Amino acid sequence: MFAGIGRKHWLAGFAFGSLIIPNGSKDLWRGIERLWPVLALVQGALELYLLVYMVRRVAALMRMDGNADEALSTAIRGRFAGTGFAPVALFEARIWYYALFMRRGERLRFAGQQHFSYDKNDGNVSNQFALIMVMLFEMPLSHFMLHLVAVRPWMAWTVDILSVWSVLYLVAEYRASQWRPVSLDAGAVLIRYGVFAADRVVPYHLIESVARCGDDVSRQRGLLRYRQFGSMNVEIRLKAGSKLANVFGRAQPVSRICISLDKPDAFIDAVRGRLAASG
Repeated sequence: MFAGIGRKHWLAGFAFGSLIIPNGSKDLWRGIERLWPVLALVQGALELYLLVYMVRRVAALMRMDGNADEALSTAIRGRFAGTGFAPVALFEARIWYYALFMRRGERLRFAGQQHFSYDKNDGNVSNQFALIMVMLFEMPLSHFMLHLVAVRPWMAWTVDILSVWSVLYLVAEYRASQWRPVSLDAGAVLIRYGVFAADRVVPYHLIESVARCGDDVSRQRGLLRYRQFGSMNVEIRLKAGSKLANVFGRAQPVSRICISLDKPDAFIDAVRGRLAASG
């Protein structure tokens, strides 16, 4: 997603700049315009390299234990360790895997001793599927009209590619939401929520309480919300001064985590049992 957002931003900026700069002042811009196919080719080559590398490496690791998340993490971090690109590459690899390559999700294995789903709460993944279908239904007509009125054909084709790319991301989120669980391990709550949200590891010793909550929880500093199209129904309150690592490994202050789950009461009882056993 991060790479996808960045790609959309420079393409959108390129198109906007091309339109607003007067023709008499475009000498430098024409030089840049000649380079955009090269930039697109480089970006495509990087994506293709990541795709081929991921397929070969992850396939080998998956045969060992069936843990897709662990296989992806091992392959990407082993290749890009120390480069700062690993989190972005891991995110993109998950998009490719869950959107195109995942087969028989019921056979996937994930770290943790107890697993809790979130795909059925308030028709979560059904609503995701409906959104994808709406986009697929309107895209042919809207893009056909765009090609008729586009000032330059390459702009219309760029929008086409970005739209298909967006659907790929939504498909990955939809499929991952059905199989990537929130889990309880021996020492922590493992929060996985689709592929868009950053995974979090919440050690039991940081948890002050866990209880039911309503869905009317507004965004605020120190609050993590996981809901997609469901309704938030569980609140994990952390002890004062608690910090959790974000997607880039940096410690971030967190005071509460609100999450939508299919079986909130079972999750709450399980976490309370873990807290009592570890306390």
